[in-house]
Amino acid sequence: MDHLREILLEQALLGGASAVGVATTATLAGGPESADLSRVLAGARSAICFALPLEAGAIRDFLSKQDRRTHERNNIDVNTLAGGLALNLAGFLEMNGHRAFAVTPNNYYRTDTPLGALDMHPDISLRYLAVRSGVGWFGLSGNVITARDGAAVILGAVVTTADFEPTAPLPVENNYCDGCRLCMASCVSGLMEKDEKAAVTLGGLLAQKSVEAAPPDLAGKIFSTVCVGGSAAASINSLAEGTMKMIWIAKAKAVATIIAV
Repeated sequence: MDHLREILLEQALLGGASAVGVATTATLAGGPESADLSRVLAGARSAICFALPLEAGAIRDFLSKQDRRTHERNNIDVNTLAGGLALNLAGFLEMNGHRAFAVTPNNYYRTDTPLGALDMHPDISLRYLAVRSGVGWFGLSGNVITARDGAAVILGAVVTTADFEPTAPLPVENNYCDGCRLCMASCVSGLMEKDEKAAVTLGGLLAQKSVEAAPPDLAGKIFSTVCVGGSAAASINSLAEGTMKMIWIAKAKAVATIIAV
């Protein structure tokens, strides 16, 4: 089993991941329901989680309004790569006699909540898997930051019935998010509460982040924020007042979006 585990970790790195780790039912015990691996695979024992880097230069050009499309295409490409890498790992596991489930990296949400997919609740939280497996830490914003690429990553994972040994979480003392609140200062959507934090316990590991703020009155505008290397910047585009119905999605995410319908 150790040999198979090492092959899978190496495959993830060869596939472009900058960080990879293993979380298990034991290391995720006591967490929220989106940390329960059995939600997506009955009998699941482990999950391999990985981070794929985005092109940081393209993000900066996007935020400075020099070049919008390069970052948008890179984001789509890396999300597609994350899904494909998860499928590749799942197929390899199944060929070796273990059931597996490739987690969709983005834009797939539960429909059994009050607002359905608009609540943006995933079956499995890739962030919880990433923090517990040593792929990254929680930053104050609730975003996962990695040692090499900051928050400019797309997370992916495969859940499996294989009983792998977990990897250790990153040392808390090495988390370079110092709570400076630059993310809050630059978040035009007012996404985070300034004086409250949310605590999550995963297998005895306590992780903290800011809590989501109450939705402000932002009718007629669409915001997006992207964290680069642990810091954040923001852009804003105004829409014609009264022509859009705005639905506020109040979640502590690195990328906050107000969806117009």
